[in-house]
Amino acid sequence: MSSCYEINEEIARSHQTVDNDPIQYDEYPEVDVEMYANDVGTWSVKVTCTTNPNLSFPMQKFPDEYSANHYARSCADQIIRKTMNENKKFHSKYSIVHALYEGTIRE
Repeated sequence: MSSCYEINEEIARSHQTVDNDPIQYDEYPEVDVEMYANDVGTWSVKVTCTTNPNLSFPMQKFPDEYSANHYARSCADQIIRKTMNENKKFHSKYSIVHALYEGTIRE
């Protein structure tokens, strides 16, 4: 009996999803990024949280596109992390398992 088998497999490819590219920071549904070049050669960026305006960042001006993009990415990252944590807290606080654990649901 031969112990040599041919293995034909491809690693790290999903055939079930049509678009398996990562979501970019400006494509996140709760983040609105406004970035544009000004007529004096600077760049302006405003990052808004659509679900919680308290998490939004005011407009800032930058000397180049790289700095503006870095600011937008870091602001969006902060909003994404805070909203993800809020969603986790909400779901864990009001989940059925939590309610059973706390004894608020009777069997």
